[in-house]
Amino acid sequence: MASVLLIYPKPEKDKDARFGFSLNLLYLSSIIKNAGHSVLNYLDFSLQHYSHDELNSNIVKSDFIIIELDAFSLKRSSNANNAESLIKQIKENFPSKVIIASGYDLALFPRTVKCADFSISSGQIENKILELIDGSKIYCNYNKEIRSFDKLPLPDRSLLSNFIEHGGNNSHPANLAKSTLIQTSRGCLNSCTFCQRKGWQKKFVSHSVDYVVSEFQYLQEQSYKNIWIADDNFTFNLGRSKKILKSLIDGNVSETMKISCSSWSKIDKEFLDLAKLANISIISFGIESANSEILDFYKKKIDIEEIQYLINCADKIGLYTIGNFIIGAPMETKHTIENTFKYALDTAFDQVNIKILNYMAGAELFANLPMEIKKNKRHLFACKENGLNKFWFSELIEKANIFKNQFNISREKKLKYKMELFGTPYEIQKTHNKKIQRTQKAAPLI
Repeated sequence: MASVLLIYPKPEKDKDARFGFSLNLLYLSSIIKNAGHSVLNYLDFSLQHYSHDELNSNIVKSDFIIIELDAFSLKRSSNANNAESLIKQIKENFPSKVIIASGYDLALFPRTVKCADFSISSGQIENKILELIDGSKIYCNYNKEIRSFDKLPLPDRSLLSNFIEHGGNNSHPANLAKSTLIQTSRGCLNSCTFCQRKGWQKKFVSHSVDYVVSEFQYLQEQSYKNIWIADDNFTFNLGRSKKILKSLIDGNVSETMKISCSSWSKIDKEFLDLAKLANISIISFGIESANSEILDFYKKKIDIEEIQYLINCADKIGLYTIGNFIIGAPMETKHTIENTFKYALDTAFDQVNIKILNYMAGAELFANLPMEIKKNKRHLFACKENGLNKFWFSELIEKANIFKNQFNISREKKLKYKMELFGTPYEIQKTHNKKIQRTQKAAPLI
C-alpha cells in the first residue's frame, strides 16, 4: 500500500483572518484511505509555517506527493508559482518520489507542470487518483450524473490540527470554538460575467438532502460549533436549500451550531425564517452594485429594492448579513460609486466587503479581453493603468478603504447592541473571551 503526502503551498500573499483550509485535499485523503492506502500528513502553508526539516521528514516517508495549485479567487492570492517552485525543489532532492500536481489553476491553464510526474486539474483528480496510485478503475464520474456526487466520501477532517480547527493561521491566533467547512454542492449556473468558478466547474452538482444532513449529524457528534458552508452559492437551488434547513430543524441537528453561508441574492422571507431556526447566523450576499447599467454589464439579475427589504427582515430576527460590492466597471463614475456606497449604508448590513473589479481567468470578462491586454496573466484589476476604466488603482483602493472605515464606524453601536441581544455571529474559545471582546468590532464576520 502507498503512503501519500498532501501539500497546499504558500500563497503569494498570506490569508487574512478568515477561516479556511483545502477541502479538495481532504476529499482526496478520504478516497485514498478508503482504497486501503495511507495519508501521512496534510501540510497547509497558507495556514501554518513548517520547517524544511519537517517537510523533508514527511517527504522521505511518502511514496506519492499531491500538491495543490489553487486559483486566485478562493484565497485572493494564487499559490501556483510557489507550488511549481516547491515541486522543482522536491524533485531535485527526492527524484524517486512521485509528484502529482493538481488544482483549479491547472483547469484554468491546462499544462504539464515541470518536474511533476502527473498534472491533473481538480475537476478530474477525484476520478483519477486511484488510477495513478494503484491502477484501480475510475472512482466515480459524478460530473456526468448528478446523483453520483453522493459517492464522494466525507472529507478527512482527521488531518486537521487543533490550531487549524480553531481558526489559527499564519497571521491570526487560534481563537474560535471548534470550526470546519462543509460543501453541499459545487457550481452555480448564474450568468455573472466576473465569476471565475465556471473556469473549473461548469455544472451544478449537489449532494442529496439526506447526505447533507448525515454530514451535519457527524459534525454534531464531533462537537463542531462553527460551520462555514463552502458552496459556491448555497441558495442557487433555493428549494433544495430550504429542504436542507427544514431537515436540520426537524432533527435538531444544528441546534448547537452557528452556521455561515453565501447567497448570491436568490432568497425569500421563508428562507430567512428557516435560516434563523436552523441556526444560520451569517449570510453573505453578492450585491455588486446599486446601479442598473453596471448590474447589466455583470449580467447580474437582482432586484436591489427587494434585497434591501430582505436584509432589513434578516436584521430584525438577528441574522448577521454581509454585503459584497464591486467597484471599477468600465462605465463606473464617481456618482455610481457613491450610489453603491449610499445603498450599502442605507441597507441593514452588519459588514461590507468592497472589492475592485478583477478580470480573472475563467470568467467571461477575462475571456473577452484582447490577448495583448491579458497576455499570460492570471488576472487583471480594472483600473486606468490597465485601460479598463478611468480610475487609477490607488484611487479605487482609497475609495474602498475610506468607505469601509465610514461604514464600520456607522455600525459600531448597532453591532454591539445586536451581539448583546442575539449573541456573537460565531462561537469563540472561552479562554479567549476577553481578548475577542476587545477586538470584536474590528473582526470580520466571515
